[in-house]
Formats: sequence, structure tokens, C-alpha cells
Amino acid sequence: MSSPNSQPDSKNPTLGERASSVRRGSRLHSADPLDLLKLGIPVLAVVLVILMGLSYQDAQKQAASDIRNLNLALESQLNASFIDQLQIALDGLTLSVSAQDIAEEKSYEADSAVRQIIRQHPTMSFLITDRDGHVKFRSGELADSSLDRTNMVRPTPSEGKAGCQPNPVFYGVAGAADNVLSASMPLLDKQQRVAGRVTANLPLALIKKQLDEFDVGKHGVITLRNTNPVDIILRSPNDLRSTQDYEPDLIDQLVDAGEREGVLVMSSRVDGAERLYGFRRIGQSSLVLVVGLAPKDYLEEWRYNVLLTIGFALILLVVMGISIHQLRRHRSNKTLAASQLRAHEARTRLLVDSVGQPIFCLDVEGRCNYLNKAAARLFGVEQSQLPCKDRLESFFNSRIEGALDNFTSRVIKTVSNNEVCYFESSWLDLPGRGVVPIEIHGYAHHVDECFVGAVLTVQDISERQQHESQISFLAYHDALTQLPNRLFIRKRFEELAERSEQLALLYLDVDHFKLINDSLGHVRGDELLCTIARRLATLPRVDTVARLGGDEFLLLVRDTSRPVIEQLTASISRTVSEFCEVDDYQLTITPSIGIALFPEHGANFDELMKASDIGLYQAKAAGRNTWKFYEHEMGLRELRRLELQVDLRAAWSRRELTVHYQPQVDLATGEIIGVEALLRWFHPTMGTIAPSEFIPAAEHCGLIIPISRWLIRHVCNQAMIWKSKGLGERIVAVNCSAVQFHQGDLVRDVGDVLRETGLAPGFLELEITESILIEDTPRVMATIAELKALGVRLSIDDFGTGYSSMAYLKRFAVDKLKIDQSFVRGMLVNQQDAAIVKSVIGLAHTLQMKATAEGVETLDIVDALSAAGCDEAQGYYYARPCSPQDLEALLVNRVL
Repeated sequence: MSSPNSQPDSKNPTLGERASSVRRGSRLHSADPLDLLKLGIPVLAVVLVILMGLSYQDAQKQAASDIRNLNLALESQLNASFIDQLQIALDGLTLSVSAQDIAEEKSYEADSAVRQIIRQHPTMSFLITDRDGHVKFRSGELADSSLDRTNMVRPTPSEGKAGCQPNPVFYGVAGAADNVLSASMPLLDKQQRVAGRVTANLPLALIKKQLDEFDVGKHGVITLRNTNPVDIILRSPNDLRSTQDYEPDLIDQLVDAGEREGVLVMSSRVDGAERLYGFRRIGQSSLVLVVGLAPKDYLEEWRYNVLLTIGFALILLVVMGISIHQLRRHRSNKTLAASQLRAHEARTRLLVDSVGQPIFCLDVEGRCNYLNKAAARLFGVEQSQLPCKDRLESFFNSRIEGALDNFTSRVIKTVSNNEVCYFESSWLDLPGRGVVPIEIHGYAHHVDECFVGAVLTVQDISERQQHESQISFLAYHDALTQLPNRLFIRKRFEELAERSEQLALLYLDVDHFKLINDSLGHVRGDELLCTIARRLATLPRVDTVARLGGDEFLLLVRDTSRPVIEQLTASISRTVSEFCEVDDYQLTITPSIGIALFPEHGANFDELMKASDIGLYQAKAAGRNTWKFYEHEMGLRELRRLELQVDLRAAWSRRELTVHYQPQVDLATGEIIGVEALLRWFHPTMGTIAPSEFIPAAEHCGLIIPISRWLIRHVCNQAMIWKSKGLGERIVAVNCSAVQFHQGDLVRDVGDVLRETGLAPGFLELEITESILIEDTPRVMATIAELKALGVRLSIDDFGTGYSSMAYLKRFAVDKLKIDQSFVRGMLVNQQDAAIVKSVIGLAHTLQMKATAEGVETLDIVDALSAAGCDEAQGYYYARPCSPQDLEALLVNRVL
């Protein structure tokens, strides 16, 4: 950029001087006016054509340079006045509003942070919506079209990626009240999903007012566009509603291809006029600034010169005097053009000085030769003192050692290669503010494609660094309790493990915390978690306390001595179990803790956490409110249980489960009156697996419901097959799982099977455990009543081994009590077992039930049971569980 006081280069004569030189040279060759005319006309014509071509190129280059300068000035001014303010407002809202707030229907009218942002930006209006576009908060007067347009905002490429901060989405809205420039940003939850949006709106009248101050000629235009979606937001001096539809033009295509700025000639899609356009993308936003200069304006002088030259040539043919007159007039016009150029440069300087962002220029030696007013105020330098001999280093003070070494040389070297120079976290001394962090952008400065220095801009980034620090804190800490999170404690563990320190990891879970949340609400539950977090954070000898989520905490201890860990764990348990007062409630809570030692129980953080989790599981299984050290056998049991679940799923899909049957005999007649169906699984590598092992695995992995449905259907079908073969009708007994009473629809399943197979309900017996009846829930009671209404028989399996209650025997119409085999086998050698057997038989008869003895293996026991009045028996004495085919042979005899 040249100075207003700069002088024309003597080595580059102006157009008038070159024309005058040609004319004087022509007079030297001949004094004959006719010869001069004959010689001068072709020479002058060639010279004039060359000069007009050069003048045309100069006009084009000057227009292109003006467009670039205007774009740069406009971008700086829009950034400083509007775009940065929108970004700051959106950043503030996204930090003040959380996804959880939207989900919990929080009221923002009384939110101090939101109200402060509204006060700081009085010219803006704000909108907060959830993921479905429902309005949660609105400030200012917004037209309905603004709300509709907010719901159509397309997601930016960074939305939903972990660790990525989305850029605002800009769009223009034509509302009933006024046009606005809207900027929208998503609110992300912990899983990086969009939970809502915040939108800031700025009246376009403010932007248009600034754009109208820039002179782009009578036919020129300044346009503010959007790339996402493609739209014209504002057009000056001619207004254009942003809702007008149009196809993307060449500028939109270049911007979409990644070009940030450029100059090109094309026809306007609005008014069809051809112009020289310069576009520049505003920072990292989706906004594009476009300045168009019409050839009618910037080539006006050139066209005038062409017409003047043609007239001059024609008049020269008539009379030399008129030609001389035209030459003088041309010189006069040249002077006027130079004056206009100086006026244009002064106007450009005024535009740059009006930019609030500091801008300064360096020559090729690194000396400062231009400062705008903002930079002059920043550095405390008078513009009249330029050019000065000071290099760039003299204006800065860096806290980073060596950061300013050869700073100017590096800037000049970088931009001379047509690269953008960027320096971040330089430190600048500002009067009244002290040392603040800044960033510097440097661009090459060319005049007529010749490198003459660099143009630099300065921006204060202290607020941005503060935001980055807050984001970094949230990445490694829990938002509710402010404790470190899993990432933090993992990093801390790895640091200590590299030093080969002995470490212990304690996995803590609050017992029955879900009950507190369900009864008192999540707000009080969160208060309780914060109280627990504060107590854990004050514990001695604990290196790091982290919250995993929910009611789970991790504690890292730099010691593996079991006595020390046990003493510390006891202290933790006492601390957590102290009374917690939440509102008017005094709560007593207890923790369950799993403990794993490094490197004894795991070589890395994941293995150690898995081991502590297994220890926690064992602590809960032991009744909660205790702690357990991880043991190798725990891992083997968990692995065995997991392998069983995986293999059981495969066995179920391959139909590898089978059913065996054990006869039930009437002790009085010796006749087979029924059979008990027993599920069997033969594993290809582990052999036969006991039902006591794979049935709990089926209940844990969710297979028990489909397996039980299949078992009932299979047994009923088998009973009908025996009947069709003439083997008679006998009762078939099937064991039921407690899961069927709680999760399945047992009544419907049994009813469907009986209807499909045709088996009479009285020949199906369902064996249930005492634990199911003791629960006494409305669902269990209703299920029992409905099964009895179907006509199905019910028996209590393993009676006497659990919590036996006379109450449920009285309430439920049970048909049979099955005496557990542990009492039956010992009744001949143990008087207590014999007493229990006789008592159960007597109880059953008193309640109009039958008694069945399990585990009968000898004739002596058969005689003893008969003497005690037992009704039925089953066991190895009569027959082992066998296949349906083997059982048919027994049914042929009908008596055992």
C-alpha cells in the first residue's frame, strides 16, 4: 500500500509523458506538416493501440487490487463488529447451556449466565431449541420464519465427533419484523449427539449500514453470502431478500471446492450484469463476502480515453491544430485521472483506518512503513512518524524465550513465498492491561505482481484461550462432582506405573442408589453424589478419586500392603456411611468396594479395572456394604460363567438341549403315575453340564424364557405321543424358573401349549420353588391364581430347604409337596431328617395335599416312607432319568 505523499516512479513514465515523448520525437524527423501527417498517422495509431491496451490492463489490475483491498477491509470490519460478537455470544451460550438442562426443561429466563450474555449483546436476540426444534428460550422479537429456519439448519461436518468443537452455522432470515443474520451452534451431550441448538440473531440493517459506507461505484454491488446452505443474505446497495431461490454460480462452486478468496469476471444471477467480482471467505465461518465492480464504472475512464483517441485521430486527419488541441486535452484528462487515483488511495486508506483490528505493513527490509489507526494506538506510535527504522521486534515483548529471535526475518521469508504467516501465543505489552496473548497473521504485499513487503494483523486471543482451558478441564473432569474422570485417572495410573510404583485400585459403588433416585428424584440423587464426592476427596493416603458415572467411583492408592488397604477401605466405608442430609431427608448409605492390586492383578489399567470390577461384583454378592480383594479364582469363575453363556447360546441355536424323564411311583400300588421332565446339556468338550450350573447361566443371559417355553411344549407333545401309542395318560411335571413369573407371560404360554397339543390341563404339573411364593407380589399372586384357573397342577419343589412359611401354603392351592432328597437319604440314620420327613408328610395331608419323596435309592427307604404314609416317590431305586424311548419300555409294564 502506497503512502499519499509518495512520488511517481521516474523510471515508469505516465501515459501522458509517453505520448508527449512520441510527439516530440516525431517533430524531430521532419518539419513538413504533410510528411509529418503521413508518417505520424500510422505510427500514432500503433502507439495509441498499444497505450490503450496497457491502459486497459492497468484498469483491470487496479480494479482487482481495489476489490482485494475492499474485501480485506470489509472482512476485518465485519469480523470485529459482528461475526466475532456472534461467535462470542454463541460460545457463551454453549458453555452456559447443557444438554442435560434442555432434557430437564430448565427455565432460562432466570438463568444469570444467559441474562448476562443478553445484556452484553443488546443488539442481538437469542433462541434455544431442543433436538426436535421445540423452543426452550427466546429473547427479543423473532419472526416465525426465524424459528422455522432454525429447525432446518444442516449439521456441520464436526458435529458428533469426539473432541471436535463445531463451527457456527450462519443463515439469513426474512421475518415479519426485519431481516436478521442468524448463527446457530449445536449442543452436544456426553455421547456427542445433538441435543439442541443455540441461535444468535443480528439485524441485517446494522451490517447493511456499514456496507453502504463503502463506495463500489454506481453499478457495483457488495454481497454477503452463505455457503451452508447456499444463500444470499445481504446485497448492497440493492436489497435482496434471503428467501429468494437461485442456483449456485461460479463463486459458490469455487468456495465449495475449498477456495478462500479469488477474483473473476462473470454475469450476475440477480440482474444479469457482468462485473469483476472478488470473493473472500470470512474466517472459518460459512459466510462469503463478495464485491463486484461494474466495467461501466472502473473502465469508464478507459472507454473515455479510447473514444478520445479515436476522435483525436479523426480530427488529426482534418487539421493538425485540432490534433494538438486534443493532445492538450488528453494531458488535462491525465492529470484529472492521477488526481482521481490519489483520491481513491486516500479513500482506501480511510477504509483501512476505520477497521478496529490493528493492521501494519513492513517493507522488504522488515521496517514498518504503514500503521492503521488501531495499530498506531496499540503501539503508541504516530502515523506521521512513518516510515520508521524500527523492526517488528521492537513492538513486542515475549514471555517465551527465543520466540522473537529473527522474528521479522521469518515473517518476510514466509510471506515472500506466498505463504500465510501465523504466530500464536505471542505476548504483547498493552498499556493498562499488562501482557496479553495475541495471534499474528501475515500476508504478502504485492504491487504490480512485485513483492514489496508484508501486511500483518494482530488479534487478542486471551478470551479464546480461557475457553480452551475450560474445555480442557471438562475433558478430564466430571461435570457434576468436579472430580477427575476415567481419562484423568487412567493417565495418572500410567504416570505412576511408569515409575514402577505399587498401586491399588478401589472400585466403589453406592448400595441401592437407584432406590434413592427413584424415590427422591435425580436432583436429590445428584446432591447426594456431590456429598459423597466431597467426602472421598478429603480422604488421606488416596492419590486420585475419580467418578466413572452414576454412583460408581474409582480410588487410586499408592500402596499395595493389604493391612494398609484394609484399614483405608474401612475408613472409606465409615466416611461414606455417615449421615447425609439432603433437603429434609437424613440418609444413610453404604458402599460396596472391589480392590485390585498392581501389578499383581493386572499389567495395565484396563486389566486392573476389570479385576476391581470382579471384586466389586463379589462384594455385592456377599450382601453389599463390604469389600473384597480380587482373587484369581474370581476371574476363573467369571470366565467360566461367560463361557457357559456363550456356549449355551450356541447350543440353543443348534438345538443341542435334550429332555430326560424320571418316573414318579405311587408307593401304595407301585404304579407309574407320572414323570418329571429334566433338562440335559451335553457339551462337546466339557461333557455333561449340571442343570444347577447352566440354568443360572440361562437366567443371566436371557435365554431362560425361550428355553422354558420350548420345554413345556416339548413335554406336552411327548405326553400326547405316549397317549397315542396306547401307553395311557400320566402327569408330566416341569420345573419353572422365577424369571418366568417376573418377565415372561407364563399363563399365556401354558394356555397356548395346552390348546395346541390337546393335553388335558390336569396332566401338566408345574414345579415351583418356595422363593417364588415368598415374594408375595401382586404379579406372582395373579399368575398362581390364573394357572390354577386353567386347571394346571402345582407342586412345591425341594420343600423344607428354603424359608418355609405356612402362610403361603394356606393362601395358594398347591397340589403337592416334594420332600428334598437331602432329608430322604438321611432319614434312616438321622432322627432329625426322619422327623422332618414325617412332619412334611403330615403337613401335606393336613392341607389336603400329596407328599412326594425325592432321591429314593434303597428298599429300606421305600419301606420307611410307606410306613410314614408318603404318597409318591422317585429316585434311582426305581429308575434313573432316561430318554423318551427308554421310558416307553417302563411304561409298558406300568408298575415298578
